Amino acid sequence: MSAEDQPSDPATDLPAAQAGGVEQADTGERPTADDEFIAEVVPPRDKAARRLAGTALWLALMGVIAAGGLGIGAWLRNQQLLDQEAAVNERLSADTRRSSALREDFGNLDSRMQSLGSRAEQADAELRRVQLNVASLGTRQDEAEAALSRLSKLIQGGREVWQLGEIEHLLLVANDRVQLQADADGAIRALLVADQRTAQLGDPQLFPVREEIARELNALRATPRIDIQALALRLGSLAEGVSNLRLQSAPNPEFRARREQRSVPDSAAAWDKLLGSVQDAFFSLLTVRRDEARHEPLMAPDQEYYLYQNLRLQIEAARVAVLRRDTANFRASLRSAESWLLRYFASDKPAVKAALATVTELQSQELNPTLPDLSGSLQALRTVLESE
Repeated sequence: MSAEDQPSDPATDLPAAQAGGVEQADTGERPTADDEFIAEVVPPRDKAARRLAGTALWLALMGVIAAGGLGIGAWLRNQQLLDQEAAVNERLSADTRRSSALREDFGNLDSRMQSLGSRAEQADAELRRVQLNVASLGTRQDEAEAALSRLSKLIQGGREVWQLGEIEHLLLVANDRVQLQADADGAIRALLVADQRTAQLGDPQLFPVREEIARELNALRATPRIDIQALALRLGSLAEGVSNLRLQSAPNPEFRARREQRSVPDSAAAWDKLLGSVQDAFFSLLTVRRDEARHEPLMAPDQEYYLYQNLRLQIEAARVAVLRRDTANFRASLRSAESWLLRYFASDKPAVKAALATVTELQSQELNPTLPDLSGSLQALRTVLESE
């Protein structure tokens, strides 16, 4: 029997398979003494058991190789990370150096900016000073031009300037007439003349002035007129006629002695003529009349004099109040005169009735009516003068 025909021993086949596997894994190395010992000691098995053992051994070797590869890969990865860390650290160092350089540059720039800022402030201050000087020169130039313009107008348009001054004076006169003298007619005359002077100039800028003058003229014409002279003359006439008024206590003219002439024919005897003359003389000395009416006691002559004088003074006071346009004192004086006329004078006599009627009528007069404001035209004219 040849060796090929002999049955294989599992114990001997396993080391052989393992040795073959080892030779394939170890790239053709010979089996060691341990392998030969294992082959001698392990009892023979069947072929499947030997193959299983070879496979396990091969897997163990592959695990060892894989662990070694993993360790080598980990080491290589660690080396790579260390290299990357070194590169990063180098870059960080370079960035740090650059940052230091940049901070130094920024510090230099900051100092330069501060220097430039101080210079800019000085330049701004100098510019403001120059601007103030320029503005001052501009103001002086404007003032000089205005003065030259006014001088030119005075030289070239002197006539117009004088006419405007005349119009302003007329408007001032109208205001004085209204405010100081309450003279509406005088104010109207002054405004009419001012309007004529304004129309002669023909300046469109004076249209607002003429408009205000027209408004003021209409307002003055609508104001009630008071004839001061006529009132003063009426009061003067009334004062002169006081002495002709009859007192209540004056004797009745019917009781005064009247001389009754007895008619004696011329052909009568001388004795009859003498008797008639004696009778006329006797009856002229004594007159007797009867009067059933009640009368106040007669006043003494000096009291009558003072009574007339007091009434005359009240009327004269009313006359002075008229000239002063003092309505309150005017009416108070007339009320006093009316009271005296009713109390001491015979109100049933025509002269006293006429005096009472005059006093009552005059009490309703308003000596100082409210006059309109005439400052609008004057203000408009001064606005035009200032604009020029």
